[in-house]
Amino acid sequence: MRIDEVFTINPSKEEHKAALYCLVGNEDFIDDNGNPRINSEDSPKVMAKAIPNKPSKHMAAADKMQLRFYIRTKQNDIIYNPVTIESNVKNKETFDFINNTCKGGLSFREVPQSVFDKYVSFLKTKNTRWLNAAQRELK
Repeated sequence: MRIDEVFTINPSKEEHKAALYCLVGNEDFIDDNGNPRINSEDSPKVMAKAIPNKPSKHMAAADKMQLRFYIRTKQNDIIYNPVTIESNVKNKETFDFINNTCKGGLSFREVPQSVFDKYVSFLKTKNTRWLNAAQRELK
């Protein structure tokens, strides 16, 4: 018996795509779970993403990829709130010059799935309790 008769290699793996989430009202489509999703990864409306880029540790699921979760954050790892609130006070959140210059603006940070799920629930409902719970768990 030859070795290639025992072990078969499946060259055609399914294409893995990133799941991109945005604030409700900015979506291109709604997924099966009712979450607002967007198609273009280059869009500034993307607030969270689940990217399959880590192979599974289990041999039975060798063709499946594990997900890594990213959410949009500001300086000092503060989760970004895309909901605009009407107010007379301008520029409520002021960061000093060094933070704005050196740390930059918004960026994506890898987070655990529990924080990601809370942030996606916030994006779906605009309920700030989800955002606060995610921020507490992040620190």
